Amino acid sequence: MDFKEIDDIIKKAEECEEFDEFYEVLNQIKMPYREYSAFVDGKDEFSEEYIQGIREVHLHIIKNGDRGGYSYNDEGMNEIDVQNEEYCDWPFESSYYTTRFLHAYANIIKVMNLLPGAKILEPGCGLGSLTELLVRMGYEVDAVDVNKDECIITEKRIARIHRKCNVICSDFESFLETCNKKYDAVVFFEAFHHFLNHNRIIEKIKENNLKKNGKIILSGEPILKDDVSKCILPYPWGPRLDGESVLQMRKRGWLELGFRESYIRAMGEKLGMKVTHIPSTTGEHGEIWLLDVCLIDKRDVCLIDKRDVMLNKYRDFCANLLSNEKNVKVLQEILQGKFFCIYGLGKVGRALVSSLEGAGLKGILDKFCKDYDFRGLPIYHPDAAPAEWHDYDILVTPLTDCKEVCQQLTQAGYRGRILDIYEIVQKQG
Repeated sequence: MDFKEIDDIIKKAEECEEFDEFYEVLNQIKMPYREYSAFVDGKDEFSEEYIQGIREVHLHIIKNGDRGGYSYNDEGMNEIDVQNEEYCDWPFESSYYTTRFLHAYANIIKVMNLLPGAKILEPGCGLGSLTELLVRMGYEVDAVDVNKDECIITEKRIARIHRKCNVICSDFESFLETCNKKYDAVVFFEAFHHFLNHNRIIEKIKENNLKKNGKIILSGEPILKDDVSKCILPYPWGPRLDGESVLQMRKRGWLELGFRESYIRAMGEKLGMKVTHIPSTTGEHGEIWLLDVCLIDKRDVCLIDKRDVMLNKYRDFCANLLSNEKNVKVLQEILQGKFFCIYGLGKVGRALVSSLEGAGLKGILDKFCKDYDFRGLPIYHPDAAPAEWHDYDILVTPLTDCKEVCQQLTQAGYRGRILDIYEIVQKQG
């Protein structure tokens, strides 16, 4: 099938009034998948050689009489009426798309599980519908998009609700070059598949822009099962060859990548990140791929995600921490042989106390916690604390938020030292 036939099918599909008919017409498009696969066959999917092959596939698809190549500036909606206030809300005028988006947004907020004040980076914010919800949640949001008109629309949305948001008009790679800010979460919604250098982008975010317990969320992204038809995705990652994706590439010049699940997992492993697939309970568009730091740090100190790891992993933490003689020596020097309290969650604290005592460090469990809040964090009361508690250092495990502990203990009247066990070893290491 040549491109004239393909463009005729696209034109016919655009004349359809019903979604079912629209997709039925687009399904007639047949792309030369074997030819495109040959561009990258035998190449390492993380190599520059592979990226160049994918770039050539994309250029072959988008090239026509009035398009000489591709740039980031091709991304985004080009027919926006920035003067139309009503357009700021749900421009698709479709209950189908609006419902898909809202389901996805609900899952993103649920998986992030962050308190107001958390810092969020949103690459490719588009028309700002997710941005607005995140701002309404009380998050500090940096929204980045290369399309000037979409940035204007996003700014107008936020202004209408009398909130603040940092909207940056820039291609995302250029933004990352100068961004040193740390975020609690980086949220790609229908944006990750527009980045040719996505692997490099994730690496930069991990190294420079994530807080210690930060996470990267991929939502609304075409991450497909490995057994997907080769007619749709004949390589580990690259331009999708279904009719709708071909339409967007031919008409708008967009980069419409797709990824096999095994590639996303391999990317995470290569970058030292844990990859978790979270299926949607509200429809396929709401599924999430979560990337966060792996459990084992380069310094052999175990980092624990308190929401996602069982007790046997806590015991692994103790073993990994104290099997390193340097770590033990650092703790002995910092604590200077004192007794100290262990802030922990029941069995976790006891397991750590036992391991530390085995290394010649003496500790006791906290005895001044009366209750726990809805997040499992302790609520301290001065009348519940032992009289001598100011004589103890409180050692915080990686399971906890040290800042949160400091605030609560200070409010309860504690005047001693609060030490983060991970930070101690990291700074000394």
